[in-house]
Amino acid sequence: MTTREKLYARTIAPLVPSTLGTLDGFPEIEVRRVAEESARYVCGGPPEVFIVSYGGVLLLKLLALLTCRKPFKSLTLDEQKAMLQKSSESRFMALRMLPILVGLPIKTMFYNQDDVCRVLGYDRESLIEDARQHQVSIDR
Repeated sequence: MTTREKLYARTIAPLVPSTLGTLDGFPEIEVRRVAEESARYVCGGPPEVFIVSYGGVLLLKLLALLTCRKPFKSLTLDEQKAMLQKSSESRFMALRMLPILVGLPIKTMFYNQDDVCRVLGYDRESLIEDARQHQVSIDR
């Protein structure tokens, strides 16, 4: 992992449980794995994506300090969820979009894991094999 990926993974890790919530019937959430995959996803794109996403994480953490008077990671899971919910109900669009902005890479990487895909009934291997058998070409 690059330095930027490590920084992002370390910064986003406390947000993983509250963003995903409790998921009955799904594999246990591996916070470190989801945070690292999210970091690779965000840092693998243009620098602007990293800057906006990282800024959103920092803004959420600042919001926790201002509204709850505690760092985000010191809040209980219920307090974290309540803070994210409150942010998503704000009359200011920038605050309403923060949980979505920060949660998108977390949710994308969690639901992209093979064991989670199997629980959802999504058989990645059979879809890849089917795509190989039905390749589309211009010439036909």
